[in-house]
Parts: sequence; structure tokens; C-alpha cells
Amino acid sequence: MENTWKNYNVNSMRHKNWDYSNSGWYFITICTQSRINYFAKINNQKIQINKIGEIVDNYWKEIPIHFPFIELGEFIIMPNHIHGLLFINNQKYESRIPHNVNNISPKKGSISSVIRSFKGIVTKSIRQIDNNFKWQSGYYDVIIKDEISRLIIEKYIKENPEKWINSH
Repeated sequence: MENTWKNYNVNSMRHKNWDYSNSGWYFITICTQSRINYFAKINNQKIQINKIGEIVDNYWKEIPIHFPFIELGEFIIMPNHIHGLLFINNQKYESRIPHNVNNISPKKGSISSVIRSFKGIVTKSIRQIDNNFKWQSGYYDVIIKDEISRLIIEKYIKENPEKWINSH
């Protein structure tokens, strides 16, 4: 049988030569499908999250409970997306991560495994309220290389509600 996958061009946003289980800071953005405003409203540059936004907030804060190699940084829920900083500290947990799983996707101990689990449980919970809820496929990430970059991204996250009016 002919390989049917050859007709599909899957362009990953991930860096091809980067191991996403490497310790360090990652800036993550996850959007709702079609940018539907499920999570919050912004009034006077202040975010007012709703019940669905609270679900997202609660599960984000639980990430380190389920993934002890993750530390949380700055985080914000916007009407149709979230921004968050995650720190992978796999040096403490490297002995728990098998080295023979390189061909498994997403790799255990990676940002992808964390985000896939987060999106899955959030979707399951939100669909009890709104059966139409969907995330945009994938997510956006930035590998943060230094402290200055992290501080700039933290500022961006904090100021995101102020920019909402100008962009929407």
C-alpha cells in the first residue's frame, strides 16, 4: 500500500535541532480555535476571567503537581489565548526520564508532553460547560536564552491586557 502520509506537509513550529526536554525557560502561547473569546473579557485594561477562564487558571497552576520538573513563571489568561512562562528543571529528574524514548512524540519530560496534557484536561473540563470548545492545534513557543529576554517577555505578558484594546 502506498504511503498516504507523503501527501501531507506538516510544518512544525518547533526548532528541529532543539531538545524540548532541555532545562530552561520557555514562553508558551496557546490560542482557542478561531480565536473565540472563551476565557475572559477586558474592561478598562483589566482582565475579568469567567468560569471557563477559572478552569484554565486552576489547571495551569496544577502543572507542577503533575510534572514536578516544571516551575511556573509569569502567566496571563486573555479572552482567547493564554501566555505563560514555564521552566523545565530536568536536572533533578533526569534519572526518571528513560533515554530510549527519543522516537516517541511527545517526548516524556518535554514541553510538548506538558502542553498536550494541559490542553487535554482543560478541554475535557470545559466541554462540560460548552461542548463547542476547541483549542487551536499546536501552540507557540519561544526558547528563552537569557535573563534579559525573560524579563522582556514577563513585561509583555503583564502588559498584554493594555494592548488588547488596540489590537481588537
